[in-house]
Amino acid sequence: MQLRSGRLLPPSLAPPQGGTRSPACCPEDRLSGLPDDLLILVLVRLQCACEAARKSVLSRRWAGLWKQLPELTFDGVDGDSVKAALACVTRPTIELLDIRLKAMVAPGDVSSLLGAAAPLAPDKLIVTLEKSINPFEADELPCLSRTTSLQLTAQDLYVAPPLFGEFTSLKSLFLHSCRIDLGALLPVCPCLSILKISDYWGGDAITVHSSSLEELSMDITSCDAYDDGCIDIVAPVLKKVKVEAGRANILRVSFLAPVVEELCWSLKYNSLHLYSDFFMVTGEWCLGGIGFLMSLFPQLMDVEGDGERQSITEAIARLPVTNFSVLELYISAKAHVIGPLVSCLLQILPATQKLKLVMVCQSEEASCPYEQSESWRSDNISLTDLEVVEIIGFAGEDHELDLMEFIFRCAPALGTMSVTFSEHLSSEMVEEIFSISIRYPSVEFKIYVEDDSQDEDDSQGEDYSQDE
Repeated sequence: MQLRSGRLLPPSLAPPQGGTRSPACCPEDRLSGLPDDLLILVLVRLQCACEAARKSVLSRRWAGLWKQLPELTFDGVDGDSVKAALACVTRPTIELLDIRLKAMVAPGDVSSLLGAAAPLAPDKLIVTLEKSINPFEADELPCLSRTTSLQLTAQDLYVAPPLFGEFTSLKSLFLHSCRIDLGALLPVCPCLSILKISDYWGGDAITVHSSSLEELSMDITSCDAYDDGCIDIVAPVLKKVKVEAGRANILRVSFLAPVVEELCWSLKYNSLHLYSDFFMVTGEWCLGGIGFLMSLFPQLMDVEGDGERQSITEAIARLPVTNFSVLELYISAKAHVIGPLVSCLLQILPATQKLKLVMVCQSEEASCPYEQSESWRSDNISLTDLEVVEIIGFAGEDHELDLMEFIFRCAPALGTMSVTFSEHLSSEMVEEIFSISIRYPSVEFKIYVEDDSQDEDDSQGEDYSQDE
């Protein structure tokens, strides 16, 4: 018999207290003839401590059994009632304690509530609060020395680590919509292996220094610390990282995790300038798989205002890793040419082996200062590692063909290039495209035209490819 905590209840061989009752004597009370372990399992399945206590009216056999439950859930009751109930529990330890309060909590309420739970040494503790009355006064966490998993959801709650003692058994910590100084908390969690934070708010610096942490997930997109915001991660055994951050222009990152195996790093930029102030780049940047994949979702647009802007080179230099072998670009061009952006990124990321370029939105005709510029077209960069290029959504404009030729010229090890156009091509356009590709006979070159009548995953549309 398995409980929510995962623990199995052993079968009871002993008869119930008071001896065996004959079904003929009490045909209406067959449940009372069950072993205590089975009765406790029935009450646990109710997933409500209050409801389990009410079952005491069924029979004297049921009276007080709720005090022996290995799992206790309080849903929608007030804090004082929870503390009174916890004081009645007769078990020395419990497997799971799940508390969900609907009322607003005042400063000190959380400390008092968790303090009442601490003597029961819950293996897994879940606390969900509606909202804090005062988000600027900290509630001190009690020392839960035997708790292995702690999940705290509390809107606008400011909590502080214990002044004395350690969470010596804590392995998993989940914090949602609350504020805490991780730099002070993690040193008192010597065995912590999983840390997940969502809807984090407050605090200029997020410091994650842990010698035991193996998995880290942080959503700080709503964080209000942007005057001098920084993420400082030092975790020698960290293997899995997921970070989502907003307003990344002014977010500084320090990252030391030498054995990371899986990385997902999502940043949202308000504005980055490229080469000059002719246009800027905004959007979302995602890094996935350390040393493997970088996905960018940039938007090119006209510069507005005179505010200070960070360059795209500076932004990439501040990322936790830069040795990507796969670069994916999903570009919204907004009447701008894309050659300068692609050229710049390939220069910054010279280890790129595969380039995927997708035009998700573009105007019919580019009207950009770089349209006639020869600066990026004449760049002679070395892309010795680039082997595969996939381009989707080209419309056949001159600057797009120039970008194709630029890649052909700068990538001597290029083996395959496939281009999917968003419009049907005239015979003259096909001839011009292949006149470019034929100068590079070592490259397998294919062109397609998108077929709107079929799903993208099913077909690339009409194949214009020809043997060279």
